[in-house]
Amino acid sequence: MSNNRVGIYTRVSSDTQVIEGHSLEWQELELERYAKEHKLNVIDRYIEKGISGEDIETRPQLKRLLEDVKSKKINNVLVYKVDRLGRQNLTNAIIASELVNSKCTLTTSAYGEIDLQKAYGQFIYNIFSSLSQFEVDNLSERVKNGKKQRVRNGLYINSYNFNWSLFRESFTLSGVSSI
Repeated sequence: MSNNRVGIYTRVSSDTQVIEGHSLEWQELELERYAKEHKLNVIDRYIEKGISGEDIETRPQLKRLLEDVKSKKINNVLVYKVDRLGRQNLTNAIIASELVNSKCTLTTSAYGEIDLQKAYGQFIYNIFSSLSQFEVDNLSERVKNGKKQRVRNGLYINSYNFNWSLFRESFTLSGVSSI
């Protein structure tokens, strides 16, 4: 197999997931299983613990992975799903561009290889990227609406009384828009 210098990338975004060890450990085991099953040569592992998938700058392991892609140390990135690489379309577009420019394969253990060198692969990648962003944006809207309703009901948010005030459907804390 020509794309057999594999870098495994795992990420969880919350400290709780790191502490409880559920998702991160599961991703590592799943990707190691996939690599063994498909006879992939794992060169390195890139593990982000408790870091958001919104951007690249705050993610040292992703930056190291992309450097290794550019230097040809690895030529196949193995992730569980595209959302482990990023949760924002812009971030995912930058990552895809780096992979394409370096002729690096992207493989997901959930869906197999995504050939970013071809239009169809880019299309599929963009769909997964958009679904990731939709999921994050939709959850954010639900959380904000839930917090607004808790304030309307006179309840605390996150067990702290922040002295929220309701003014024209906008909630403020010390004059700074918070929701």
